[in-house]
Amino acid sequence: MFYILSGQDQPVGTMFQIFSVIVETIKDPLFSKIDFEWDLDKRRARIEVPGVIRAHSEPIRNPVTDTEHQIITVLPNGWVFHEAEGASGFAKGMGAVKFDLSRRHSSLAHVAWTQNGLAYKFDEYKQHFSRP
Repeated sequence: MFYILSGQDQPVGTMFQIFSVIVETIKDPLFSKIDFEWDLDKRRARIEVPGVIRAHSEPIRNPVTDTEHQIITVLPNGWVFHEAEGASGFAKGMGAVKFDLSRRHSSLAHVAWTQNGLAYKFDEYKQHFSRP
């Protein structure tokens, strides 16, 4: 698994291959409890690795009326995702890498990757993940 995450011997332009050329130091995997919740329709998600990272997403809101906005990005030829809900993101790194990001961009999407990139072409993706 670490070999796959390293991006070694993966086609150029796939996610972990890109990470392998832009990340200077690759650490060994961390095996830990992960708390994860998400609701794509409500544009809400939460993930926490205790003592390492805490992050959540929530709907983008109109700054005047406070109403929620729905922003959907559709990329039929996308290489990271085919369809994603835009959201406001919040993340805090508490481990070796410390950061505090508030009201940044976040995307929530169904993603299935293989070592060769996205597992599905757009039409196949719609068959697997289309919402009513």
